[in-house]
Amino acid sequence: MVMMRIALFAACAVCVALAGERSLEQGFVDPPKVNRPQVWWWFDATAPDAAITRDLEGLKRVGISGFHIYGGSVTGKGWLPRAKWALHEANRLGLDGIVMIGAAGCGHRETDPRHAQKDLVFTEARMESRRPGCETHEAAKMAALPVSAAKMAALRTGRTGVSPVLPGPWSVAFDSAWGGPKEPVTFDTLVDWTVRPEPGIRHYSGTATYRTTFDAPSGWQPGDSLRIDLGTVHEVATVFVNGTLAGTVWTAPYAVTASNVKEKGTVLEVRVTNLWPNRLIYDAGLPEGERLTHTNINPYKPGDPLLPSGLLGPVQVVNVGS
Repeated sequence: MVMMRIALFAACAVCVALAGERSLEQGFVDPPKVNRPQVWWWFDATAPDAAITRDLEGLKRVGISGFHIYGGSVTGKGWLPRAKWALHEANRLGLDGIVMIGAAGCGHRETDPRHAQKDLVFTEARMESRRPGCETHEAAKMAALPVSAAKMAALRTGRTGVSPVLPGPWSVAFDSAWGGPKEPVTFDTLVDWTVRPEPGIRHYSGTATYRTTFDAPSGWQPGDSLRIDLGTVHEVATVFVNGTLAGTVWTAPYAVTASNVKEKGTVLEVRVTNLWPNRLIYDAGLPEGERLTHTNINPYKPGDPLLPSGLLGPVQVVNVGS
């Protein structure tokens, strides 16, 4: 009897193990949708509907659960109707379809500004004329004025404590392992790296750390936060205020908010990372053994135009309150 129970238990254990193996195998063969991969998907705006349908049916057939389209990755002016058709077919096939539309300033030059991401901001100034009989008419006129992100923050919050442009000097440290200067360099003003005389800065690709100090703008009180507007950045900036991370920005407006500020001597550190081509261009003119970059595809040659790089500013701070 005991031997029969042991045999029965062993048989059940084998059955459970086999069932578990089949379940695991089935999970790989036909996983649930949430576990299936998704892909970036590109197509030309002149592609006919039938071609788009064939592509999506092929994705469905091999187990892809969805696709992501960047507005700028669909080349050509007529991309929007094609994207609409792709989403229609995705719905029919049970695929996830995601379309991300970027403005030209986000790197997608093919996207029509009417369909691009927008951040609506405005300000106005009322003007009065002193000419007799024109007061009412002129007072009704308004002029749209361009303003920086820092000034806009002041307008939104009712605060007017906008500092002048931080004048510097800035201490800028580059990574010597990637060809940059071994010691920090003083920038009296913020300029594009590509206009500097030092080859190690002009052709630098990587991260450089900017450091300076500033005083809080007028009207600041303990507990108030400051919005730090970096102006123009090429390409990504990570900001530290008094040693604490305030944020990372990679598109306009290049601005962060920090609360751990001081009335005097706040330390601002901005780590800026540019793109790779400037060093690729420089390395293209060096013997292979002296190059710092290595890639199987380098479309650049010596003398090609360099890409704007670094923190260009102007950098301002504005009191946004508590």
